[in-house]
Amino acid sequence: EMAPLASILAIMRACEGIVIARAYPPAAIWGGVPSYADSGISSQALSGFLQDDFMTEERKERVQSPQDRARLEALKRSWEQKKALTGKLSQIKTKIGVYSGKGGVGKTTVAVNLAVTLAQKGYRVGLMDADIDCPNVARVIAATEPSTHEDGKFIPAEAFGVKVMSMAFFQQNEEEAIIWRGPMVHNAITQFLQTTDWGDLDFLVVDLPPGTSDAPLTVMQTMSLDGFIVVTTPQAL
Repeated sequence: EMAPLASILAIMRACEGIVIARAYPPAAIWGGVPSYADSGISSQALSGFLQDDFMTEERKERVQSPQDRARLEALKRSWEQKKALTGKLSQIKTKIGVYSGKGGVGKTTVAVNLAVTLAQKGYRVGLMDADIDCPNVARVIAATEPSTHEDGKFIPAEAFGVKVMSMAFFQQNEEEAIIWRGPMVHNAITQFLQTTDWGDLDFLVVDLPPGTSDAPLTVMQTMSLDGFIVVTTPQAL
């Protein structure tokens, strides 16, 4: 039943827009090793056909579209940015994210108490407020002096032995809401991570905003967190 099919068998391959087809007699395909000599095809040639013979065919180079080039450049920038950030944060031994699925569950309180407790135990600790829209770490930890900017770097404020960086330090009026789109939030967090001079730290506690908005996604994608603390409350909503 297979002989008629084998007699017209074509091995086809699409290679960058070029379709290549070859046909072999039934003996070469189904007859086993002894029939290779009868068909005039060596076993080496047949076994290496897919690997070697196709690779010698002329290929047409695929022309990249502007969209493809833009995506490639974006991926390259993202990779270089993450590589630089990994080196920048190499002085931090442990990075912990404090997260919640919704607001108002005490996430910032947990983050601040964790950072202060670690500092009181003698560890070198930093606390980053990644909630750009509603930065309240500075108020909860009672940081009286804001962070400064020297030689292109942010110098974190300090309170209770904890180095603190928050968007609240750059607000002229803390009663005014920060209404930024996703790309601006992403850039602000990336700049905090890249230009803040944390120095040598044992722990960096990152207070993430609630939910799955751009801010927590940016932090998770740009820095490797060693662990998470998820704050929840026993309620149906």
